[in-house]
Amino acid sequence: MLKLLIKIPFNRQLKEDEKIQIGFDKKNYVERIFNQDNEDIYFDKKTKLYYKTGSLFLNYLSDDVSELYMELMNDICKKMQIDEIRIKYINTYTFYLKYFFYNFEKDIKNIELLEESKLKDLIDKVIIEIKIIEESKTVKELMLSFRKVYTKLFRGNKIYKGEERKKSILGREKSLINITRYFLDKAYLKQLYKLLIEYCYFREKTIQTENESNKTKSRFVDFKNEYLNLYQEYGGDEIPQYDLSFNLPKSKACIYRNGNIAYTYLIDEKDELKEDRSGTGKTNEEIKLMTYIDTFFSLSLLELLESDKKIEKCKNCGRYFILIKKGTLYCNNPSPQNNNRTCSSYMKEYNYRNNIKKDEEKEEIQKEIKKAKDRLYSYTKSFKDIKTEEGRKYYNREKEKLRGRINSKKEEYENKKITAHEFITWLKEN
Repeated sequence: MLKLLIKIPFNRQLKEDEKIQIGFDKKNYVERIFNQDNEDIYFDKKTKLYYKTGSLFLNYLSDDVSELYMELMNDICKKMQIDEIRIKYINTYTFYLKYFFYNFEKDIKNIELLEESKLKDLIDKVIIEIKIIEESKTVKELMLSFRKVYTKLFRGNKIYKGEERKKSILGREKSLINITRYFLDKAYLKQLYKLLIEYCYFREKTIQTENESNKTKSRFVDFKNEYLNLYQEYGGDEIPQYDLSFNLPKSKACIYRNGNIAYTYLIDEKDELKEDRSGTGKTNEEIKLMTYIDTFFSLSLLELLESDKKIEKCKNCGRYFILIKKGTLYCNNPSPQNNNRTCSSYMKEYNYRNNIKKDEEKEEIQKEIKKAKDRLYSYTKSFKDIKTEEGRKYYNREKEKLRGRINSKKEEYENKKITAHEFITWLKEN
């Protein structure tokens, strides 16, 4: 289940067509988001802290698109009313699904008419394909994987020597095709951003370049240029057009200052489309590269790069987070083990209890090692006089053998090949 985007401040009672604005405090490196009533909707009331610049973008990368697709489709399978689904997802996933129901309401109603068993079978197949996109390790692999997945889902395989053409997975289910294409494109964009972060901040070889800079901003430029080169070579009509230049759509861009916050009002893309239809000369193709919510994520990313802040991956959940204090290993997002606690607080208690448990295990292991040696001494004394030269030689030989076997088992335990219980049981048997 998705965890991050169902917590405050993401889970808000926002209207589908409600305007949202984003602003950045350049001095304190925090980002804030306001609704049309100027209410701060991106503020943690529990800790009374604002989110660090870049948090919106990094949180966007946290949960997989395949999870969201699966959850939404399962709700449709349950024959939930469209208004119920709308309320759930607009309130919970506003940052993902702004205008989603405006564009796909008819498709959702058509999907509800499909046979449930057939729909579930198709959903399972689509999720497998989306996960292939999400597991791509390099930009080249991402592009090639996307093209293969796109063909399997929508077009079917071409005719090969003597083989019949294979039908596409989704066949002629147009409504399901429309929604799946939306999520497939989002999965592509999100994985592209992940590969960018891995390259810029963690030095992973997600692209191949001759000269690799140590500066994050320079690595971003290199990634952007290499992505363009790869797109020219491997791109096509199937692959979404994300050029990473982050040219914002035309906006009223009214900027003013209030309390050290620069508020940037971005025009809603629905207004932009209205202007397009009124004869401004712009086409849908020119504005489809950057949608409303992609603009927010891009702004958050660009401000993160500008701030030169370091980011880390949580050792518990694997999510990215802004590094505030050097040596921090865990984030403050909901823990996968307990959604009511953060990874930081959960792991602090877990490590404390785990260390106590390890100390207890080590103590018990030492006791059993001593008992094993004592048993050898008693055994030798029973059958041979340990005070004689022959008895002492026999005891020393067996003692060395036992020590070697114990050390070998101890190494397995320390390398986590066997558990403490298995080690202790073995000692008792020896």
